[in-house]
Amino acid sequence: MMSLKSWGFICSLIALSALSTLTLSLPTTISAHGDMKQIHRSSIDDYDVTVSILPHEPMAGGFSHLTIEPKYKDSQEAIEEALITVIIRNDDYAYKSRAVNTPDSPKLYDANFTFKEGGVWEIEVEISTIPEQFSTINFPLSINGESVKDGREAGFFFLFVFSVLIVGSTILVLRYRKVRN
Repeated sequence: MMSLKSWGFICSLIALSALSTLTLSLPTTISAHGDMKQIHRSSIDDYDVTVSILPHEPMAGGFSHLTIEPKYKDSQEAIEEALITVIIRNDDYAYKSRAVNTPDSPKLYDANFTFKEGGVWEIEVEISTIPEQFSTINFPLSINGESVKDGREAGFFFLFVFSVLIVGSTILVLRYRKVRN
């Protein structure tokens, strides 16, 4: 019969092997520019701007990923060095985020938002390639779903899980500890 220490060691080895296999099987490059849905395209001043979103049907309370692809109007050359700010607002809320590009995708600028409630939101995109000269586009975006209310459910769930961990650990320690003389 194996001792408790042996079983613990074997379980640790199995968990480490599973974690290593999972980590090594992940793709080396992760991109958020998969199957984007174009939600707006317009021209302003010297720019053509395309805005896309994931998921295709944004929901209230859900995470939304906006991608802005700016190009020069005359040459259709992608802009790799721009300052882009995205502002979303409705009657009750307003959020602002800087859209940033990466060395892996220098032509695409990304901003992330969580829409607190359903309805029509106004999206404002400011773009600048010259300091202190901004061009702004505005367009509406319809968000599905009900309002997300800040509730206590997540707090109660956290307390429940924490309590189970503490009580379970205490029971195991009291049950399996060796009595010392």
